[in-house]
Amino acid sequence: LEPPTLDWFWGQYNLYLWESLPPAEKARQVRSRRRWRRRKPGTRRPVKPVMPHGKGGGGALGAGASSCRGGVQ
Repeated sequence: LEPPTLDWFWGQYNLYLWESLPPAEKARQVRSRRRWRRRKPGTRRPVKPVMPHGKGGGGALGAGASSCRGGVQ
């Protein structure tokens, strides 16, 4: 008899986590998985375009500000 593998232990851990979830959270996760399965293979959720630093958007730092050390050069 072979000893259990690491995959088996992770499976047991994930099963324990799943069993400990409240029913509403289980239902939410199942709905989410079904939505993902219904998508066509190869399609992805649209990604919000990222603006380069200082180009519109403003953000928490304000227009033209930079999060890099030394600020805007």
